[in-house]
Amino acid sequence: MKKFKIKRNDTIIVVAGKHKGSTGKVLSVLRDRDRVVVEKVNLVQRHMKPRGDQPGGTVEKEAPIHISNVALYNVTEGRWAGACWKTVARFATTRRPTRSSTERGMSMQPRMQQRYRNEVVPALKEQFDYKNVMLVPRLSKIVVNTSIREAIQNVKILESAAEEISIITGQKAIIRQARRSIASFKLREGMPIGAKTTLRRDKMWEFFDRLVSITIPRFRDFRGLNPTGFDGRGNYSMGITEQIVFPEIEYDKIKRVNGFNITFVTTAPTDNEARELLRALGMPFEKQ
Repeated sequence: MKKFKIKRNDTIIVVAGKHKGSTGKVLSVLRDRDRVVVEKVNLVQRHMKPRGDQPGGTVEKEAPIHISNVALYNVTEGRWAGACWKTVARFATTRRPTRSSTERGMSMQPRMQQRYRNEVVPALKEQFDYKNVMLVPRLSKIVVNTSIREAIQNVKILESAAEEISIITGQKAIIRQARRSIASFKLREGMPIGAKTTLRRDKMWEFFDRLVSITIPRFRDFRGLNPTGFDGRGNYSMGITEQIVFPEIEYDKIKRVNGFNITFVTTAPTDNEARELLRALGMPFEKQ
């Protein structure tokens, strides 16, 4: 809250801005905007319309100046006389005891992120002989997307799939449109054809933890994930044929069985480093 110590007809001096050093009398104090209007300072040109006896045209008028750019001026001594305002506390506040940033950060970190920092980073640094800890690969984002061909005829199917992705990931999914037309699929550019969401930071770690700990073990006749699903740049993609493997989905409420594609984007320069990163985080790859 600001308490003004300036009033109309006071003499002030501009202490900052392009009009620094200019002096003049205060014409008005705009308390709601924290500004003052000073005589013959900060002049701007305004175009006035003809009104009655006034011919109109271009006139010069004083524009407001922020209160922090002016100070009271002592004409007799030729120097500043003090600031035009001061800050006053509106309510008395008491400082709460707070924990250190380290304690606060560790208690709020997801479990999988703590595992990455405490176990995975030292293990990968020793395995690949990284000179700097910043060279250790990390998981940057997870992209969950789906594409439904039947959405060309019925958009509600796609909306239902987007809602299921939102339930599974805990983040709202967006509808994606086709980038080009394909005559054989009766698909035109701009038609809704898929849904996706991109997870980062805490939501990414929490989704990865649920996927590895709960969802993947529920796969039927599971013998491990395909270890060759890398793209050559350190990113891994896997497909899920049925959304009912996720415990967040209620089987009685789904309209149709849909599949999803999950892409794990890492900072690893090679597929081998990315594979070891995901394996150290608990990704159950099939033994070759």
